[in-house]
Amino acid sequence: MDYTPGGFNNATEDGFVAQNSSPMVMGTRAQQLALYVIFQTPFQMVSDSPQSYAGQPAFQFIKDVPVAVDRRTCWNGSPGEFVTIARSHGDDGIWAA
Repeated sequence: MDYTPGGFNNATEDGFVAQNSSPMVMGTRAQQLALYVIFQTPFQMVSDSPQSYAGQPAFQFIKDVPVAVDRRTCWNGSPGEFVTIARSHGDDGIWAA
């Protein structure tokens, strides 16, 4: 699967406009950031142009989230609704959900 999350030009379904210049993504910024945890890939990328991330505090999350994990478990979820995932990286044994 190839999926690139991280769009920071967020819009609601009512406010979404398909456009080539400054494209939008439907959903919230929190939803876009959560996709970096849900979809694991060995080479994580961002989907917007560099100026979209300049001065955005939430971009630090994308920099910090590990792309590889040692352990992962899915506690519950419903397709298209929600998911609860725990991941652990490194020797500290700390789980992040």
